[in-house]
Amino acid sequence: MALSAGPPTLNGWQNPAWNGNLLCVMKSVRSRVLALAAASAALATTGALSAQSSVTREACAAKLRETGARIDQISALMTAEADYADTHGGEFTPEMMQDFVSWYAREQGRSGSNLPALHETNVTPTQLASRHAAVDRFVRHRMQTQRATLSTLERDAKQYCAGVKDAPK
Repeated sequence: MALSAGPPTLNGWQNPAWNGNLLCVMKSVRSRVLALAAASAALATTGALSAQSSVTREACAAKLRETGARIDQISALMTAEADYADTHGGEFTPEMMQDFVSWYAREQGRSGSNLPALHETNVTPTQLASRHAAVDRFVRHRMQTQRATLSTLERDAKQYCAGVKDAPK
C-alpha cells in the first residue's frame, strides 16, 4: 500500500501506520501519568509528618497537593489528546498540530534538513520518509518533554519535603 504523499489533513496525517504508533505512545504515557497522579494524591494525604525541619508538615502537604494538581492537569491534557486521536483516526488535536507546525519549521531550518515544506504535495519518496520520520520525532520529543516535566515536579516536591520526618522518598 502506498502512503499518501499529501500534506497533513487539517488535524493530522494520512498515514495509518503512524496513526497507530501515536495511539500506542499516547496510551503508554497516559497510563504512566495517571499512576503518577495517583501517587501524588496519596503523598498529599500522608499523615504522621513531623515538623522537625524548616519545612512544616502543612507546607509539605500544600506542596504535595500543588504538585498533584499540576500532574492532574498534565494527565488531563494527555488523556484528552489520546482520546481525540482515538476518535479522529489518530489525528493531532488542533493545539498539537500548531505545536507540530512550529516544531517542524525549526527542524526544517536546521542545516542539512531534507524536510519538504508542509504545503508541498508533490514529494519524493525520500522526502515523504523524512516527513514521516519527523512526525515520529515530534511525538517522541513531546512525550519526553512531558515525562521530564512530571519527573521534575515529583523530584522538586520530594526535595521540598525531604527534611520532614516520614516524607516521601
